[in-house]
Amino acid sequence: GNNYRRLGDSHPLIVASLYLQGEYKTGRITLIAGLRIEDMNDFTIEANDPSATSNLVTAPLQTSIKNTSTVFIPRGALLYSIDDHSVLKLLYGQATKRPSFGNYTDASTLKPSTIQTFELNYIRELPSGILLNGSIYHNSLDNLINRFSSVDMNGNSVYQSDNAGKVITTGIELGFQISSQNNRLRADFSSSVNIADDKTIYSGYSQSLAGEIDPDAQLPYSPSWLGYGKISYEIAT
Repeated sequence: GNNYRRLGDSHPLIVASLYLQGEYKTGRITLIAGLRIEDMNDFTIEANDPSATSNLVTAPLQTSIKNTSTVFIPRGALLYSIDDHSVLKLLYGQATKRPSFGNYTDASTLKPSTIQTFELNYIRELPSGILLNGSIYHNSLDNLINRFSSVDMNGNSVYQSDNAGKVITTGIELGFQISSQNNRLRADFSSSVNIADDKTIYSGYSQSLAGEIDPDAQLPYSPSWLGYGKISYEIAT
C-alpha cells in the first residue's frame, strides 16, 4: 500500500513549443506553410523500493528520462480556387505525441508517437445549398504507444507500456452538407473507407497474459469503414 511513482522534486517536467505560420496568396492560388518546434527537458521519476523492509524510510529509486531531441513538426497547404464555388486543396501535416507520465513510469525508453498525413481535397458549393466534400488521403502512424496489463506468478497486476505498432492507411472520404434557405436546418453526412492499409502490431497488442504472441491480433479501435451523420435545427436566434 506504500508503492508510489512521482516526479522528482527538483526535476520539473517542462515542454516548450514555438509556432510559426505564413500565408502567401496570388490570384487563385494560396500557399500556407507552418512549423512547430517542441522541446522537452530531462527529468527524473522517483519510486519506492517495494522489496525494502520499510517503504517509507528508504531512499527512492530514481529513473532519468532523457529528452530524445528537439522535434520539428511541419505543415503545409496548397489551395487553388477553381471558381467562386469550388476549391481544390493539397494538404500535408505531421504530428507528435510524447509518452504520458504514466507511460514513462512503465518504460523510460519510450519513443514519441508520430503521424504523417497527405490529403487531396475537393469542395464544391451547389446553388441548391448543398456542399460536397471529397478527399483522398494517406496516413502513416509509427511508434504507437500502448499500455497493457498482465498478471504475474503471485497474482499481482503488472502494467507495461511499449511502442506497440505501426499503421499505414490509404482511403477515400466523401461527405455532403445540406442547409435550408434560412440556414436554421442543417444536415451533415460523411463516410470514409480505407482502400488499403498495413497494420503492423508488436508485443503490446499481440501478447497474451501468458506471454505468447498472437500472429492474428488486430489493432483495436481501427475500423476500415467509418460513417458520420448529424442533423441540427436552430430553434431561435
